[in-house]
Amino acid sequence: MGGIKHAARDIGAVRHERLPWQRKTQRENLALLVATMLSERNANLMSLAAALPRRSDRIDMRYQWIVRVLANLLIECDAVMLPDRATAEAAIATFADKYGAKYDKAVTGLVKDRDALLTFYDFPAEHWDHLRTSNPIESVFATVRHRTVRTKGALSQDTARLMVFKLVTAAKTWRRLKGESQLPKVVQGVTFTNGVEVTNTPAQNAA
Repeated sequence: MGGIKHAARDIGAVRHERLPWQRKTQRENLALLVATMLSERNANLMSLAAALPRRSDRIDMRYQWIVRVLANLLIECDAVMLPDRATAEAAIATFADKYGAKYDKAVTGLVKDRDALLTFYDFPAEHWDHLRTSNPIESVFATVRHRTVRTKGALSQDTARLMVFKLVTAAKTWRRLKGESQLPKVVQGVTFTNGVEVTNTPAQNAA
């Protein structure tokens, strides 16, 4: 826990340099989430809630805290996202050089998982919001988790499946996928670089 808090302070200081206009509370909350994710090498919200160094002993309360932080409309995720893979790789290298000795496990995990973390650059830019987070999946099953936790051991497998199906289909709001018109291209294997479709010119095709 102490290591996560120390890392969060350093991450918060870096964010303050890049985003001096951001409120202190927002900066500290996001820094704590990032530090926990680096420590756990996992972006799943329930996993983060279990490891989050906050005073509450209840994981469900930590989970709700994370949801509120991520739902804050004043937090602009794009303001801290780097525009292309090369810049992101350079930032990872800089982070590793600066903090490798102090947070060796977090840096080792970050470098090891670098390709997976930066995969979203190979998809349409419209899809980046969905690819960079597991929150849409977490949100869909939040109601399911809420019900199943309270009916633990009271349902058969078939009844549990039926309840999950009914809860998911009864959801009143579904977030529309951004850039749905790009999905056929992704399925067809069209190449994207830094979110932009790569098109071959006649000269390139002739070559």
